[in-house]
Amino acid sequence: MTPASVDPAPIVHHLRGVFASRLLVAAVAHLRVFEHVAAERHTLESLRHALQLAERPACVLFPSLRAMGLLTVDATGAVSLTPTGKFLTHTEPCHLIDYVGLEAGDSGVLEMVARLR
Repeated sequence: MTPASVDPAPIVHHLRGVFASRLLVAAVAHLRVFEHVAAERHTLESLRHALQLAERPACVLFPSLRAMGLLTVDATGAVSLTPTGKFLTHTEPCHLIDYVGLEAGDSGVLEMVARLR
């Protein structure tokens, strides 16, 4: 039996990190969330429609990207990129899209994309 003083939370944290990475790659390389936000004004609902997401996947994706500090929503409901989120658009000279895209074909990422669509 494991002593009560040993906390298994780091294991769960790392497991969630895998899913967060897959979600981020799906958002950047497959759904192009950040390009949509950079290109025109959106609310969460209009962004959901632009990305052709059902309500439930959007309720997973958008809060996750906000929690990662990549998107923000102002008092009027407008979605915008954070300074960090701008690195995931082609308008940023030193963007990270190609780097993130290296994992675009990963089977776990493709499964995440299928779940989101």
